[in-house]
Amino acid sequence: MRTPAKARELPSLSDMIRVTHTLDQLTTKLGAILDASEPIDAGINETTEDCGDMQIWVTPISKIPFEILSEIFVIAAELVWWSPMINASVCRLWRDVALATPRAWRFIDLRSEPPLSVTLNFFERSGRHLLHLTVPAGPATAPLDYATIVGTIPQRVRCLVLTEASQSLLLESYPKLTNLSVTYPRVHIPLRYLDGRRFPKLRYVDASFTGISWDASLSVSLPPIVELTVRTDRHGAWLALIPQISKTLVKLHIIVTGESLLSQTGVGELPRLKHLKISTECERVRHWFFDAKTPSLISYNTIEGDGIYTINVNVGLVTHLQCWDAVTLSPYGSIRHLAVVGFHCDVEPALSIVDQICENPTICMDLERIVLGSWDFLDTDTINARLQSRREYTGIDIKIEPIGSDNLDWPGAAQRSVSIQRIDENNAELMHSTVWAEDAL
Repeated sequence: MRTPAKARELPSLSDMIRVTHTLDQLTTKLGAILDASEPIDAGINETTEDCGDMQIWVTPISKIPFEILSEIFVIAAELVWWSPMINASVCRLWRDVALATPRAWRFIDLRSEPPLSVTLNFFERSGRHLLHLTVPAGPATAPLDYATIVGTIPQRVRCLVLTEASQSLLLESYPKLTNLSVTYPRVHIPLRYLDGRRFPKLRYVDASFTGISWDASLSVSLPPIVELTVRTDRHGAWLALIPQISKTLVKLHIIVTGESLLSQTGVGELPRLKHLKISTECERVRHWFFDAKTPSLISYNTIEGDGIYTINVNVGLVTHLQCWDAVTLSPYGSIRHLAVVGFHCDVEPALSIVDQICENPTICMDLERIVLGSWDFLDTDTINARLQSRREYTGIDIKIEPIGSDNLDWPGAAQRSVSIQRIDENNAELMHSTVWAEDAL
């Protein structure tokens, strides 16, 4: 007896009893074969395979319906792009599920240098679904030119992560591309590369690792970008970019660098902007100025670091505020959730924020929750003791949680421009020895 023809059907109680009885018989048979003076290899292999098939069919995980298992495979592929090949090699049922789930084959990270046959398999098994591709830099002696391979299917690319060597791919036309991330540092993308005629559906741009250069003599028609992550630099091209997409921009993350200009102008009105984050990667910025009218802003992540900054935005409707230090709460009349994540050894700035509410109960009347980010070396028990009276007085849920700056359940935080999968060095050997060796797939 092998796995039933209708492998997607769940085993009934009678099936479980019958298979368990058969397993006992096969185990006895296998023991007799092994005890023989001259074991028959064919008999051993066949009986062992029969036992394995039946055990897989009646295991608890086999009770997961086909449709749910298919969704699990899709989620797994978002985390580990080559997981469909591993899942398909587990058993016949899983192979059926993997091959019948084209969405699980959409993610391809070419940085791991898969053989051409594997890459083409993913292209084929993803069916008509659009692809999420990461194109590697790779040495000039790389066995395959992945940029050329990707260039043959631009109409199927939805999300694209580019490295320095694959910059030329930006000159292609991608009629269905919605997400673009450029991961190579110290190289500037010409603003003309983001031409809306070649990227008509581009909505999410992540330029957090690179800068944007701008030629004032060129006229560029940009696509209606909704989400943008951009670095400031001496060229000031990001200032030319934001006003051109001001009518469509909903989420903006500005990374202030040490090369930022000491004096910069505002960006005008951003009528649809709901989520704003401003961060810095260094402490060398002496003064940085940002001014924008943001009438729809609901979540605001303030700047971190010790520099001197002047930021003028509309915060009257902000419901979610994340700050790195003490902040005056009176301008935030609509705030409901507050997170303070920047304090280290000194917690007084964080406590002073709570004291503002105790001293003036009329401010932030809608505030429901305060989260204070903790570090391992902080005495959270002592801090909790100091907070207890404040909790009772204000009636606000005040918690201390081991959080960072980017893992809060914040409006707009769940949607990412491009999912960049990390290649774990610990499983790199497994990936090459197991996945690429699965010739049967």
